[in-house]
Amino acid sequence: NYAETEYRRFLFNFPDDYDASMLLGKSLYSQKKYDEAASLYLRLLTKNKKDKILLTNAAFALWKSGKDYKNILNRLKKTGKEGHYLALTSEGEMFIEEKKYSEAAEIIAQAEQKFKFAEHDANLHMLKAKLAIYTNNIEETKSMITYIEGHFPGNQDIPFLKKQLLSLEKAKAKAANTQKRKTKNLTSAAKKTKR
Repeated sequence: NYAETEYRRFLFNFPDDYDASMLLGKSLYSQKKYDEAASLYLRLLTKNKKDKILLTNAAFALWKSGKDYKNILNRLKKTGKEGHYLALTSEGEMFIEEKKYSEAAEIIAQAEQKFKFAEHDANLHMLKAKLAIYTNNIEETKSMITYIEGHFPGNQDIPFLKKQLLSLEKAKAKAANTQKRKTKNLTSAAKKTKR
């Protein structure tokens, strides 16, 4: 909130300052003021029509505020290979958050197959790891953690992934123990019936 106030004060005197505007947008988005962030980004887009970061931010802000973001993603795709890739991974991230896992997997695979530079993008591999976690795929989660640790050492999201993996393993062990107890009880009940 303090940052927002300061950026607004600065922009009152320098309304065309791009960096301050982008920082204000980030501040608004962080505070979940998605409508305001979207309006700000769309206003900036009138002068910076092919700005990939701006288009990406605008798409996310529109999506979060429940408005149509597809037009912005289409504009992003038309800014070249990097823009097209950003549009795909952004929508993949949105699908994951919306729990549309099959759509997310499809679009992430498309981004990976279409662009060779995808293998060097930590964000894409994080999306794949999250997808594995949210679909309870323990082996794929382990594989993704190993890959990210090997190719992107020091990545700040690794502790989060390991914590999620531990939760998955505990849940699996708990389910196995519950099933074991059920089977044991059924076996005992069957033996008593025979007597």
